[in-house]
Amino acid sequence: MYSDVLKIIAMICMVIDHAAIALMKLALDAPIWSDIPLDKLQILFEVLRQIGRVSFPIFCFMIAEGFYKTKNRAGYLGRLILFAILSEIPFDLALFGELTLQKQNTMFTLAIGLATIWGMQKAQRKYMATGWEGMAQLIALAMGCGGAYLLRTDYSYQGVALIAIFYLFRERRWCACLLGYLSMIYEPYTIVAFILLLFYNGKRWKTGRVWQYALYLFYPVHLTVLYGVRMLLLK
Repeated sequence: MYSDVLKIIAMICMVIDHAAIALMKLALDAPIWSDIPLDKLQILFEVLRQIGRVSFPIFCFMIAEGFYKTKNRAGYLGRLILFAILSEIPFDLALFGELTLQKQNTMFTLAIGLATIWGMQKAQRKYMATGWEGMAQLIALAMGCGGAYLLRTDYSYQGVALIAIFYLFRERRWCACLLGYLSMIYEPYTIVAFILLLFYNGKRWKTGRVWQYALYLFYPVHLTVLYGVRMLLLK
């Protein structure tokens, strides 16, 4: 399965998840579709949220893959940080209805995860001759997880740890997926994502900067659209 196919699946599941939060949660909190029983809305809401669980492990996997395949890691990290900043206001408005610091968007988690595995690699190389490379990598991982926790990013330290698992066990994907799923066992439906990752063929379907930036832009744009729909429903 091509990486771009996996990304498209992840984006579709992400939109379903965010639509459930932005629109259906609104209906549950302040009924705007009075002809639909609340109990049925609640069931549908939970189903859509579980579908959304498929997206995050795929994005984490692609971060670990991108770390090895990009020709410019600094540029890769810079793009993640840039779009994380651009996405924060749409993220707050679409999912919380107001600007808030209670949670930062997923792209911050992915950026911290990329910085963490980069730091782990540098630590391994620097301390390999001393025999302390394992401890150095663990410290780098702890710093990344701590940063995500302090910043209150979406998926917090669990997300950074998952990226690290994909990085450490890249050559043993079965092991990476098993350990990754165990690390997210609190979200049981993520198993679908880990199964899909087993079929990844290591190839890309599309290339080029237009496609690349379209994938980045999709995140803030879809959140902005959901916020617009949310405002229309409240009128």
